Order: sequence, then structure tokens, then C-alpha cells
Amino acid sequence: MDRGVVGWATAGVIAYALLPWYGIEDGLFSLGWLPGYPTHRAAGSGLVQSLLYGRLSLLPVALFLAAFKTNALTGQSICVSHGWHMS
Repeated sequence: MDRGVVGWATAGVIAYALLPWYGIEDGLFSLGWLPGYPTHRAAGSGLVQSLLYGRLSLLPVALFLAAFKTNALTGQSICVSHGWHMS
């Protein structure tokens, strides 16, 4: 698998797990959100929002990233219908 794809998948996993999911009022670089991080309702990451605050609509993002990451790390190709392969 292309290293660029693996790099972007890794960046997606890190962002989902660490960066605030919802927009911060004063912006990400204002750093006013850090005192309540990571468990504050407004500053929690996608992972925190889904697990601690019951926002289950964010879990498919985690499942997609986890499945993609697994395929990227194992080097397996993804088999699409009709016998087409994406490698």
C-alpha cells in the first residue's frame, strides 16, 4: 500500500483520538480549551465524545479508520465486488 495513504490514515486515527471533535469557540490555537481537555464536553475528541457522552453516531468513523488502518498495516488488498482488487 502506498506510504502516503498509510500516512493519511495514521493522521486520521491520531486526529480522531486526540483533537477536539467539535469547533472551539475561540479557535483551536487559542488554547483556552486545554484546561478541560480531554474530558470536557466541548473539547473532547471524537473518541471521547462517542465513549463518554454517548454520541454513538461518531463510532462508525472509528470503525472505518480502524478497519482501514488494519488493512494498511497488514498489506492486504481490499477485494471489491466482481473480482476487482484495490492494492
